[in-house]
Amino acid sequence: MEQALVRSDLSSIKIRNKPIPNHLMCSGCSELLINSYQTPHGCRLCQRCFSTELLQSSDRVCPCIHSLDSCRDRARLVEHFVSQAVCFPDTATRKDVLELEVRCPNEESGCEKQLTLRQLDSHLTNECQFEIVTCDRCSERVRQFELNGCHTDLRSPHCCSEFRAPCPHCSDSSSRLYRSEFEEHLMTCPERPSDCKYRQSIGCQTNVAMSQLDEHYCSGTDGHLELTVQRFQQELQRKDSELKEINNLLMKLKTRDKQRAIEVGQLKEKVLKLTERLSTFEKSPLLKTLLNQGRRLSNGDLTEQPVEEDNQSQQDAAVKELNRMGRRRSVVF
Repeated sequence: MEQALVRSDLSSIKIRNKPIPNHLMCSGCSELLINSYQTPHGCRLCQRCFSTELLQSSDRVCPCIHSLDSCRDRARLVEHFVSQAVCFPDTATRKDVLELEVRCPNEESGCEKQLTLRQLDSHLTNECQFEIVTCDRCSERVRQFELNGCHTDLRSPHCCSEFRAPCPHCSDSSSRLYRSEFEEHLMTCPERPSDCKYRQSIGCQTNVAMSQLDEHYCSGTDGHLELTVQRFQQELQRKDSELKEINNLLMKLKTRDKQRAIEVGQLKEKVLKLTERLSTFEKSPLLKTLLNQGRRLSNGDLTEQPVEEDNQSQQDAAVKELNRMGRRRSVVF
């Protein structure tokens, strides 16, 4: 079989900003014609269909039967038995396919490269950091940037279990350690970078070898005291700001409560005045007269009753009382 020009697993590659042209589509799987072959009756097959659907010497029905719908077309294909031996490389189609602009198949993982299909194989082999490769040591499948980074770094929890290297902190490079050995060694490594123990409490940013920490604590006393004073000053400023906010909130609450107290007093005064007016009206003779007249009307007594002097005087007094209440009402409202 002729040497392939492009990897056969790229048949589902995405062409940049457009669908696959019909004349560059496999007759069997309708994918891109990667390393295409042509049958004696004119069908074009990609390398995957050519290798998996056809035999070397025995005849088989052409794979394009999978893409046909009508029984008539399928019946006609029975006459087209082909094998790999009678097919030939489609050079013209291969050239057209290689000039297509495509996206890297690792686009979803982060690779934004866009190039021709001719350049893609070299890009995946030598350049693409998102291509999945096999680690030679542990046979784990990892991406290229991981193989060049955390997979071969003893300090990373994702380091290859079979990778061995000297401690990256020690000056002695004679001993080579596995990741598990390195974790044990790191507990006592004198050259391991270590943070100052006052990093969290006062913010000391010093990071030195573990063997130099005691010297740092002795020589850095003044610096630690200055950092402590600064931290207390910052804390006092923060507390002072919080206290001011609380005082402002209390002042607002007091002002609001005072305003509400005034409004409640005004409402109580109005209720008292209305209660007095209601009590005065209930004691007025006019109310009794109106009630008596209402009872007579409800009983059907429409005869005019003689007005006695006492009743007349009571009505006059009621009218005066109503006039006086009307004047008070105008004063209240």
